[in-house]
Amino acid sequence: MSVPHSPASPSGSADLTAFEPSVRSWVRERLSPLRFTHTEGVVETVTRLAAYHRIAEVPALRLAGWIHDAAREYRADDLLVEARRLSLPVRPVEAQSPRLLHGAVALGLAREVFGLDHPVVTSAVLYHTTGHPDMSRADKVFYLADLVEPSRTFAWIDQARALAEADLDTALLFSITRQLRRLLKKPAVIDTRAVELRNRLLAEGTPLTPRDVS
Repeated sequence: MSVPHSPASPSGSADLTAFEPSVRSWVRERLSPLRFTHTEGVVETVTRLAAYHRIAEVPALRLAGWIHDAAREYRADDLLVEARRLSLPVRPVEAQSPRLLHGAVALGLAREVFGLDHPVVTSAVLYHTTGHPDMSRADKVFYLADLVEPSRTFAWIDQARALAEADLDTALLFSITRQLRRLLKKPAVIDTRAVELRNRLLAEGTPLTPRDVS
């Protein structure tokens, strides 16, 4: 995604922290109470997981938490319209399944309103749904925080939560595998970045949990 850097864009942790109340209020106005509860849960969980895994970019990850679903309640057609208005690239899989654009559109809107242009925020928001084979440790923590925050109720959520606190790659492989199994049961396209991430983790020797081997 190519968005011009704003001279007012925050760069340090103090700058990012100062932006948080305004971003939180902006997001709250855009979301239903249920979605905002999820968003609060992501911010809380990514803060805790980042501290647990000694990841320093907590202010950036908190901002990503507030922003990531800001466009989640847009209709599919509106996501495409906004993506084009914001000059965001739309891949074929996103044209087929516009919901995949909600993170990119949310990020584009936040950049437009606040001038936010921070690499950790950008990467975390862009890959929080599908993952990516070249994710940073901060990206991994954010992906898992979105998945295991307190309001989630997947059948396998307790195992995912335990793994997220034990080992990032094992938790990520478990979660991606479960998500792909769910998607394969639906008449929906699958973003290949999720498959590429799973392949990368396996190639690097990340173990499958016993539940996913059987």
